[in-house]
Amino acid sequence: MPRTGSLRSGTRSQIGSVAAQNILGAGQSTRSQRTAAAQVNKQNQVVMTIDELARIKQSCQMTKDNGDAEERTRDRVELQAKSKARVAAWPNTIDALRKKKDEERIRRLEEEEIERRKIDAHEDGLAVQ
Repeated sequence: MPRTGSLRSGTRSQIGSVAAQNILGAGQSTRSQRTAAAQVNKQNQVVMTIDELARIKQSCQMTKDNGDAEERTRDRVELQAKSKARVAAWPNTIDALRKKKDEERIRRLEEEEIERRKIDAHEDGLAVQ
């Protein structure tokens, strides 16, 4: 398990020997690896600058710069549409109850109007006689 040391004079940080071996590779020796190997101190720790550490941290984080924000937004919109489609068929939601109440009110008003017309037609028939 890698050990993390404290910052030295605000410019360098330490990473444990396991991480150093991962960075250096197992037995391979290229010029960049030899340069990195020169940064390994006697305590078998890698010393790197704060800029290098910040770059590593940035590459590990999921941010808007990685393009993940657009994908998350697209996924969220798709899930919201699926949810609305599913809820539309539920009879016990506030919107469904309001719609049912409005339909009942309209039906009742239509029935009352039909009843009024029958009464008016009957009264007109009586007045003619």
